[in-house]
Amino acid sequence: MRALFPDVKKGDRITGVHQSGSGAVFWSNGRLLGEVRDPQFAKLFFGIWLSPQTSQPQLRRALLAQASAPAVGRVSP
Repeated sequence: MRALFPDVKKGDRITGVHQSGSGAVFWSNGRLLGEVRDPQFAKLFFGIWLSPQTSQPQLRRALLAQASAPAVGRVSP
């Protein structure tokens, strides 16, 4: 993870995508950082925030609410 994630500063955004069954892919400010091909790592990593047993249930609720909100400009097939 240290090799994958850069130091962050105010205004930076790191985006991670859980790829079920294969691992996770990460971007920083729109630039591909890399991927971790380990399904167990991905499950545990994203579980920090999204697991029902998280230590931050309010943050979990906020993240899930954002994920279910319709994306602006999204085109349905």
